[in-house]
Amino acid sequence: MNLTLIGKVGKTHGTNGGLRLRVDDPYTDSVLEAEVLFVQVGGQPAPYFVEDWISEAPPIVKLEEVDQKESAQQLSGQELYLRDEDLLPEVAEEEDYRVLIGYRIYDQEEGAVGKIEDIMELPEQVLAVVNYEGREILIPVHQDFVLDIDQKAKAMHMNLPNGLLGL
Repeated sequence: MNLTLIGKVGKTHGTNGGLRLRVDDPYTDSVLEAEVLFVQVGGQPAPYFVEDWISEAPPIVKLEEVDQKESAQQLSGQELYLRDEDLLPEVAEEEDYRVLIGYRIYDQEEGAVGKIEDIMELPEQVLAVVNYEGREILIPVHQDFVLDIDQKAKAMHMNLPNGLLGL
């Protein structure tokens, strides 16, 4: 089963276990249609079944077996996922470069460059934000530079243009 990171669980709502969700724009419709949400608990995504939607805008959900504010607070701030099969078709077709956050970039010439801290999706290109030698650099995630993406090792092997790391 493949999961897609769609946002985070926000603050609690009320005293009966309601939770505000901070869902990234492309996934709002998908989350409102889902019967099960996955929340990061103890380092692993755990399934929670949707009992009811208190509000759709902003999304506020009541999950089964989360019946008190205290139990809801334990989920607050955690990453929120959907099964890939629960993504609506138009979302599933889009490339989500945010899955690369946490991957390490290796250059063909320089070796280890650093870990991807963030992804900037601009209209003209996608940039990986990497901490390299104590400073933040932007690396274009472009098919001309990417040699291989190893999902198991969370590594992206690239052939970066000469001088890019020195900018």
